[in-house]
Amino acid sequence: MSLVSILVILLVTMAALALARPQMGMGGLGMGGMGMYGMGGMGGMMNPYMNMMYRMPYYG
Repeated sequence: MSLVSILVILLVTMAALALARPQMGMGGLGMGGMGMYGMGGMGGMMNPYMNMMYRMPYYG
């Protein structure tokens, strides 16, 4: 599986979950805990694209 395919799948999955469960935000128990960052909660810190796309809308 190419890196692009993995990123697309992660983006679609995260977008769907973010829309379905916005009250969870993007905290460790939300996407991170479910591994949607790719590496759990820590993945959010390792991936600046996910940080920019999801942390800013939820945390201002």
